[in-house]
Amino acid sequence: KILEADIDVVTYGFYKDRFEEVHIHFRSYCNFAKLRKILFWAYGTGHQPNRSLEKYYWYGDRVFRFLTYDRISGKGVIGYIFKPICKEEQEDRKLIQERYKEMVGYFKNVKKYGSKLVG
Repeated sequence: KILEADIDVVTYGFYKDRFEEVHIHFRSYCNFAKLRKILFWAYGTGHQPNRSLEKYYWYGDRVFRFLTYDRISGKGVIGYIFKPICKEEQEDRKLIQERYKEMVGYFKNVKKYGSKLVG
């Protein structure tokens, strides 16, 4: 529980053995309304880019927070993401993608010119 709201599952994410994020899953509009009230009290009303969707964002210097609720499935999530580690992970993924592209290009050239070199 978070105060009077029921939650279902809490998941934690780590990158390089360091805590990066937590997601708190819940069900029902009633729990969403309770959790939204708590988060609005703690962080303000947040940013809601699309007024027809139940998605709220709070952009802190070091932590990104969000609250989402899908009326069709009746499920929602609260998330906290530690930005410095998330940024490091994104940079590492970008570097891996660049290295992968380089490697693919190298092997394409080996395939294209390899038979000519071997004779």
